[in-house]
Amino acid sequence: IPTLLFAQDKIKGNIFEISLEGIELPLFGANVIWEGSSVGTVSDQDGNFLLPYDKSYKTLVF
Repeated sequence: IPTLLFAQDKIKGNIFEISLEGIELPLFGANVIWEGSSVGTVSDQDGNFLLPYDKSYKTLVF
């Protein structure tokens, strides 16, 4: 479940998975890429990611 926030030409967010017990767990090592580009990153141990943002980017791929 990604959470996104735009700020000053960057986008940051958190990625979580839901356990069978319904608990949100940070998703470590998830690839996050702007569709159709080579711009991307990987989520950290807390599920956080930070990417540069440009108006030409439309869709994030997880």
